[in-house]
Amino acid sequence: MSNGNPKEFVKKLELQFPNFRLASISEKSDLHEALESGGTNEPQGFINNKSLVAFTANVSGQNRQDCLNSTLLAQLVADKMHPDEEDIEAWYKAFTHVLSKIGWIAPGKEFSKFETDQSMFEMENVVLDILGATLSGSAIAIIAKTLGALKKLSDSDNKLVMFEKNSHSLNKGSFQIALADETNGQVSMTMSMFHLSTSSNIKKIVFFKSAKDQSQMKFNANTFVLNPEIYGIVRMDILQKIGDDSKDFIASLEF
Repeated sequence: MSNGNPKEFVKKLELQFPNFRLASISEKSDLHEALESGGTNEPQGFINNKSLVAFTANVSGQNRQDCLNSTLLAQLVADKMHPDEEDIEAWYKAFTHVLSKIGWIAPGKEFSKFETDQSMFEMENVVLDILGATLSGSAIAIIAKTLGALKKLSDSDNKLVMFEKNSHSLNKGSFQIALADETNGQVSMTMSMFHLSTSSNIKKIVFFKSAKDQSQMKFNANTFVLNPEIYGIVRMDILQKIGDDSKDFIASLEF
């Protein structure tokens, strides 16, 4: 796959940083300490701006950092190009375009409208059902732990405040959930994006509950595979691009 000049691509990117940061609410979390303390043989979950990224025990520390940094970069570029997210599909295309240029390979998939026969739906259960269609039981268990860790955060916790403020307004919002795995040195990331619009008030988007006739939801599920040779070319460029800001938007969750 030809990526042109990935270093030049990263250099020209323009980012839009959200107003709500960990540092603006409390002290910065130590991302590197969190990654190191998790070692390379324990599953972990992270808040990454308006995404949740979980890792199986198989993923190395370096690859965990690469997954977090690259997905943060792609979010910030997509936010710059489509700041109001009125066209969520355009936002997602920008997001995946950035990933494709820095080493991630993914087949293109369209958004689907969420349909249910039930009169009520719960976002948490929808997330687990959709990801469960492509992930193993052990992988879904890690996603469930990540959601559980998010649910346990107090309403005043700076991690939760940042995630909620950056992922939704009063009546609409979007977020992503990803599970990264590594097999024989190859990293893959199964990711779903959810976009919600509702006549109800959203307080906690991942745990939102609604009558189906009061809300509409679209989702996209995709699996990305990392080309380490290409990403290795731009790893330092990406670190320089997002700089210390990564610590303002990425925080570990306690399982």
